[in-house]
Amino acid sequence: DLVEIDKNLDEGANPDELLPIRADLNRKLYEINQMDLKDVAQKPKSDGLLREKEASFGFRVDFAKANDFVHWDFLLDVLSAFGFGSKWCHWIRGIFGSNMASVLVNGNPTTEFPIYRGLKQGDP
Repeated sequence: DLVEIDKNLDEGANPDELLPIRADLNRKLYEINQMDLKDVAQKPKSDGLLREKEASFGFRVDFAKANDFVHWDFLLDVLSAFGFGSKWCHWIRGIFGSNMASVLVNGNPTTEFPIYRGLKQGDP
C-alpha cells in the first residue's frame, strides 16, 4: 500500500525497488478514480447552493452503490489528497459513521431522527 511504501522510502529503503511498485499502485488508483469514484462522486446529483450572506453545499449520494464499490477510508484519503481540509473530512466521516439525520425546514434544523435503508413493512 502507498502509505507503507512512502514510509519505507522515508526510512531510507532502496527507491529503485519501491518506485516501480509505487508507480503501479498510483496507476491502479488512477484507474479506480476514473471508474468507481467517478460513479460515486458525479452520479449522485450533487447540488451546490449559494445564498447572499452565506455559502453552503448540499449533496445527495446513492450510499448503497457507494458502499458496494468504495471503502470509506479510501474516499476520505482521496478527499484529503484533493486538498479538502481536516474539518471538512471530519464532517464527511461523521456522515458515514452516523445513522442519524436532520433536515432544514424554513432554514431551521429539525431534531435528529434515525435513517434507514429500504422500506419498512406496511409502507406504500
